[in-house]
Amino acid sequence: MINHLAAAELAARHLDLDHPLNLVAQLIERIELKPDNMRLQIKLIPDGVPAAIITTDLPMETKRRGVEMRIVVGDCKGRPDPNLLKAVARARLWFDELATGKVTSVADIVNREGLDQGYVSRLLKLAFLPPKAVESIVAGTQPADWTLNRLTKDTCIEFRKREGLNQEFDYQLRIT
Repeated sequence: MINHLAAAELAARHLDLDHPLNLVAQLIERIELKPDNMRLQIKLIPDGVPAAIITTDLPMETKRRGVEMRIVVGDCKGRPDPNLLKAVARARLWFDELATGKVTSVADIVNREGLDQGYVSRLLKLAFLPPKAVESIVAGTQPADWTLNRLTKDTCIEFRKREGLNQEFDYQLRIT
């Protein structure tokens, strides 16, 4: 059996490391995409001669996100989407300010933030996302098609129905 670290070191001596795309192209033997998995074959190249091919099958899903198609490979956890995190944080802060009387209207937020009233109103819907949805956004495990655009188009009830979240609302209004 080849020591993978030693093989990688040998391969690095013979590969074009100045151009990352060339490096990847030189190492990949074959990629097969199937509906539910990806077969990846990687060449080990000690001393400039392909010595072995490592083959692995990875679970995979294709997800549509807006106009783009994403391939989600393996069981790896996603990274939190900074745009969604910022939007949810803003929505919760703004709702809290409205609920506590710190601001008296959406217009106050619009003037302070210098944002469009329609945008602020749409973003405020995110304050009512179910806690499990917020947890998945924070963890980066939300479905790939949960874009800011999509989440702000739905009402909370439409979102719950579509995502199968039928539990009662569990938000409490904090009044201080």
